[in-house]
Amino acid sequence: MRRLKIPIDVRPAARPRRPAFTLVELLVVIGIVAVLIAILLPVLRKAQEQARQAVCASNQRQICMAALQYANQNQGWLPRIDDPYLNFNQPSQGVIQFQPPRAWIDFTRGELMPYVGKDPAIRQRVFGCPSDPDPKVFVNLMTGAPALRNFSFSLNKGLAFPSPRVRWGCVRLTQIRGAEHKIIVVEMDSPGGIVADINYMTFSQGTTSIVPLLTARHSGFCNEAFFDGHVELIDPKIFNGTNDNTSVGLVNAASEHYMDLFADQ
Repeated sequence: MRRLKIPIDVRPAARPRRPAFTLVELLVVIGIVAVLIAILLPVLRKAQEQARQAVCASNQRQICMAALQYANQNQGWLPRIDDPYLNFNQPSQGVIQFQPPRAWIDFTRGELMPYVGKDPAIRQRVFGCPSDPDPKVFVNLMTGAPALRNFSFSLNKGLAFPSPRVRWGCVRLTQIRGAEHKIIVVEMDSPGGIVADINYMTFSQGTTSIVPLLTARHSGFCNEAFFDGHVELIDPKIFNGTNDNTSVGLVNAASEHYMDLFADQ
């Protein structure tokens, strides 16, 4: 008897097709991702700036504490700062020393520097703001000439132009009125020397105008360190304005309150 041969299909079973994204669906996903990135980037930038602002405040506090420690070891006398701009761009010989050009601090010398840090690299880092990236540039407001600088912070001009009441051109810590609201470390936008100010007066064709000097690099604000050791964000626009309605001047109530070391305000 003949046996019937039954053919056997040895071909693999066809796999079920997996559903794939259509072009429209891919475009929708890409659009959603783009929207999320657009939302998150400003948040990330703000967080990064807040971190830089915190480092900036820490550096200013360290400079402030160095000046206070200097005073504690010198019978209460604060360091007398010496700006080379006032000495015809010659190297200063004070507690903070410069090299020509005048916007370049010599971090290897100066009486204040050992209180700031052990080596020049640390001192330069402390005098810098992370939101003030290299190369740092100073522009002379009188000539318009640019120059490189290696620092972001200056000290209250009251330590360079003290009252005649003080000895040897220095200020004693106990002479400062309202240390909790008097600024010692100033964050200007483009400092050219260690002597800090908040405004600059210009004259052109019989017109007087005021140029603000404080920075607004921290989301419109600036860090300022005070003689009692704390640091806070300040709106630089509070220093705009005058004492009266009839003249333009460099000083207003806010500048006396924050910058005049001997003012009772």
